[in-house]
Amino acid sequence: MPDFNNLPLILAGPIVRPVEPTLVSVWVALADARTVELGIWAGITNAGSSGIFFGNSTASHKNTASSIRVGAKLHIALVTLDLTASPLIPGQVYSYNLAFTGGSSSQDLNTLKLLEDLGPASEPTQLGLGYIAGQLPGFTLPALSLDNLKIAHGSCRKAHGHGVDGLAALDKMIERTQTDANARPQQLFLTGDQIYADDIAMMLLKSYR
Repeated sequence: MPDFNNLPLILAGPIVRPVEPTLVSVWVALADARTVELGIWAGITNAGSSGIFFGNSTASHKNTASSIRVGAKLHIALVTLDLTASPLIPGQVYSYNLAFTGGSSSQDLNTLKLLEDLGPASEPTQLGLGYIAGQLPGFTLPALSLDNLKIAHGSCRKAHGHGVDGLAALDKMIERTQTDANARPQQLFLTGDQIYADDIAMMLLKSYR
């Protein structure tokens, strides 16, 4: 059983959904209430030394949202940037960071050590969100030309299913092409129910004696 008194701040996410030329939204689930600030940069961006607060002071665009409490240890935040006045462009990789205030100190993806691999090098327990230590995660828009359009499609993700993990394979594709906006996957469509609510893996069920 998890120690509910010692949970990490980020329980799930960040998840970028959706991205449009005039709108970017990032979703995150937290263990405690926070004000969440989203900042984006054009190009690959490095946050510097691990554990040091990088923040969003140099971001080209930023906005904040307060988390919403849905449980004693579950708070959801969705931060949206309105980019109507300065739309994003295809063929460009954008980086993003989340900063969290309202606790004892300000934190972001760098201070939370989510930008580095953790655990044994042969079998890490966590992989950095930006693939390279200190590098912020990123996204890109669909290409203007159909010749450069890269769309990934899947159905549901069954945590206890057999075979190769399709999302892990997609992650490897992004890692290999992360600096090339026209080569990396640009959008993901999941057209199944995504959750298998009627067929839950034992590892996701609460255990009782």
